[in-house]
Amino acid sequence: MISPDGSRVAYSDRGADPGIHVLPTSGGTPGKISGARTSSWGWSPDGNTLLFRAGPGETAEIWSAHLPTGKTMPLLRHEKYSLFQSVYSADGQWLAVFAGTPPPSWPRIFIVRLHDGVPDPGLPWVPI
Repeated sequence: MISPDGSRVAYSDRGADPGIHVLPTSGGTPGKISGARTSSWGWSPDGNTLLFRAGPGETAEIWSAHLPTGKTMPLLRHEKYSLFQSVYSADGQWLAVFAGTPPPSWPRIFIVRLHDGVPDPGLPWVPI
């Protein structure tokens, strides 16, 4: 997945060095973001943060990697839903989250308000 400014590409290596890596599009050495086998990622509008899904199916959550500092942390989890994918709004103030429970339930989309880059704990997730 290419960063918003086109300067980097994030990819998942499932071979000898599993995890998410980020490589400058001009070439060079990739940096490893996460050693976990992950999927479904998304860039923040400023290109400084990469979202990724981590954890086994029924307990999966969304993590963030802040590229300038190299810090990764859990960003979103839900007691009822497994989180499959998350995407930033263009202004970086919201996340759209694709979440679901084990079958036979169908996944849902929620929007989550951010405050200083993290979910606002005082506001509910809004189902769409």
